[in-house]
Amino acid sequence: MTVGNQENDNMTKRFVNLTQHPISVYTGQDIVTHPTTGMVARLTTKQIVVGHIDDVPIIRTEWGDIIGLLEPEDGVIYITSSIVANAAQRRDVVSPCTSPQFGVRDGNGYVIGTRAFQCFIEGERFDTGKTD
Repeated sequence: MTVGNQENDNMTKRFVNLTQHPISVYTGQDIVTHPTTGMVARLTTKQIVVGHIDDVPIIRTEWGDIIGLLEPEDGVIYITSSIVANAAQRRDVVSPCTSPQFGVRDGNGYVIGTRAFQCFIEGERFDTGKTD
């Protein structure tokens, strides 16, 4: 895969999975699985009880700092959760898109893969050399 919108940035990229589970990408007839690395990028959180409904707490989560996300490295795209990718706001950080259009589900409705990665940088262009 090539990623970039600059003339010198069209190089093959390597994916590094920073989630806690393998990520399977369905590309036409092929399935490419990116194994776990043992490293997980996360956000610190603080949960605050803001109320109760029938003795069940209602929690507001406050998001904190990113932990476990590696520094940018030439030729590397990091796969993280959507929450981490959104917080990172980096063009080298993507997450599996599991929306109805791109998520792959088994017969029980569980997500087993994706047909696309997503980024959260406004106006960012990723060029794979393929057309839709």
